[in-house]
Amino acid sequence: MRFLVAAFTLLLATTSLTLWLLSKRVSIGIIPLGHETSLQIRDGGIFLRRAYAFGIAPAVPEKDWHATATARGWTLPPPTPGFPGFSFHDGLVIGRSSGPGALISPSNFWLLRLPLWPSTLLFTLLAAWLLLEWHRSRQSTRRGFEVQTTPSTPHPAPAPQK
Repeated sequence: MRFLVAAFTLLLATTSLTLWLLSKRVSIGIIPLGHETSLQIRDGGIFLRRAYAFGIAPAVPEKDWHATATARGWTLPPPTPGFPGFSFHDGLVIGRSSGPGALISPSNFWLLRLPLWPSTLLFTLLAAWLLLEWHRSRQSTRRGFEVQTTPSTPHPAPAPQK
C-alpha cells in the first residue's frame, strides 16, 4: 500500500513538473469553471479569474476598446520581479461583448496566481520520503529464506616431507 501511495505521489510530482515546464513555453487554454470563472495555465502558474461586477462604465465600440482601456489604466499589473510566487489582484477590468463588432462593456474581475513550482517540490519530496519509508519497511521485514553461514573448518596442515 505504501508503494502505491508513493507511486501516485510521484505521478503527481511528474504531472506538476510537466505542467510547470510546458506552461513556461505555451499557454494552456482558458478553461471555464462555471459562471464567470475560468482557469488558465501559463507562465509557470495556474491563474484563476472571476468576473463579478458588470457594466462598470459605458460600453465602448470594439475598434476603440484598446485605446480606451489603456487610457483609463485598465491594464494587467506587471509581473512581479524575482522568483514567481502567489499573487492576488482585485478590481481589474476586462471587456465583455456579445460577439464580433458589438459594443464592449467593461467588467471587474479578480485574478489569483498559484505557482506550480511549490506543488512540484512538495510532491517530489513527499514521493521521495514515501519511497524511502517503503524501502525501509521492506528491509525490516525480510522475505524468503534466511541464510546462515557456518564457520569454515580449518584444513589440516600438510605433513612435513622427509
